[in-house]
Amino acid sequence: MFKWLESEISQIKTRRFHMTDIASAPHSLANLWEESTLLPPSYRAFLTKFGQAKLYRYGNSYSLVVFSPPIQVLDESGERLVKFGYSSFGTAYFKYSLLKPNAESPVFEKDIDDDDPKLEKAAKNFEQWLNKRRDSIHEEYSPEEWQQILNGPPPFTSNEVRRVEARQRYKWDLLGFKENGDIRILVKNESEISLPYLGIGVKSKDGSVNGRIWLPVLDIKPGEENIIEHGCYNNLIRRSDVVLFDLPDPEPEDRALYWEFK
Repeated sequence: MFKWLESEISQIKTRRFHMTDIASAPHSLANLWEESTLLPPSYRAFLTKFGQAKLYRYGNSYSLVVFSPPIQVLDESGERLVKFGYSSFGTAYFKYSLLKPNAESPVFEKDIDDDDPKLEKAAKNFEQWLNKRRDSIHEEYSPEEWQQILNGPPPFTSNEVRRVEARQRYKWDLLGFKENGDIRILVKNESEISLPYLGIGVKSKDGSVNGRIWLPVLDIKPGEENIIEHGCYNNLIRRSDVVLFDLPDPEPEDRALYWEFK
């Protein structure tokens, strides 16, 4: 079971394309979920082998995710659901009322992006759901694109290495906020070149928002500094809850995600 995923993980040389948290794979499912015998066998087998999984990286997110542990929720009608993952088709659930000890159970999905989201049956069991979503995602790649994922990205050029090193020498300091919620940041360029943008991570204290902003820094010459005013999820995060942080250094597979390479 799930040999295809083990095979893909072993073949793909693009880092972080598939992320499986083996450390979270439970030694005892009873420690994971107090009613673990109700979890369908194929789902339990997946958790035991892979733990939480994020599959098919697309930009900053993943197209297919399996949670470990699952989450019990109530839908609008008060029905008890077990949320165990999501894909581009929607969030995936088991209906608690249909769970039986050591038996498979149908999978239902709800696409919250729909104007009137409804819970609809998507597969007869977890394994079928995972295979269907995998097949749908694979269809989105051309043969050339998939081969590039298998091969991994080309290494950084000398110019790209220079940009990576330069971004490490940019310093920034949050000065405060404008009345409209924009942040004021003092940026110092201690590198030997000027980058077009500098990325800074942004999150809320409760973790409900996690993203990044791109500061235009091309006009800040080496050895100079300047104050930049920029929007910062103004309508999503209160000023007192804004947390800024340095983004990790990009790897070759991150080229499209870092504006420093524009």
